[in-house]
Amino acid sequence: MDCAKCNQPIKLLKVDNNGKSYHTGCFTCEACKGSLKNRKVESLAGNLYHVDCFNQISDVICGRCQKIVTGVAMDHGGKCYHEECFTCKMCKESIEGKKFFFEGGEFYDEKCYKSQHSLVCDICLFEIDGTDVRYVTYFEKFIHHECFTCTSCNKPLSTAEKFRDVKTTVKGALICMPCSQKAPVRRTKMRFNQFNGL
Repeated sequence: MDCAKCNQPIKLLKVDNNGKSYHTGCFTCEACKGSLKNRKVESLAGNLYHVDCFNQISDVICGRCQKIVTGVAMDHGGKCYHEECFTCKMCKESIEGKKFFFEGGEFYDEKCYKSQHSLVCDICLFEIDGTDVRYVTYFEKFIHHECFTCTSCNKPLSTAEKFRDVKTTVKGALICMPCSQKAPVRRTKMRFNQFNGL
């Protein structure tokens, strides 16, 4: 049988706690290093503590790795974090002093968050960003209001009129019906659309 703390075989004396066995010398408080034998024990992230020590340190437990924060602590939402834990989940860069998002218990810097959560215009391929930006949606596409124009004549399209959605190699392209009738496009790559937008 191996010790739950040091992972070395237990040959002589052992202490059992919550179904785990420890060498008597390993059954110690992570904070004060005192023996836990015959004491009330609290456990956090695999570490054992005296109840008194746990109560004193519970407000300095890192919100990410669940270990005691010593030295500089970063604070967010009433929890503290090690500097090395106060990072973007995706790129692992520090978010200290930067705009960031906190979602699902994880931090994301602005760039990484937007790369996963932003809408992209089907025509210009730029991000649809900001609360004041107007955009049109149809099917599963999003288009900036200013990009919602005929690719051929640049006439603004209305959401109440018919137009053709022509697939190009990368971007989408919209063509009004008058331009569509002047220069027909291969039928396999277009479809007529009429919908109510904004």
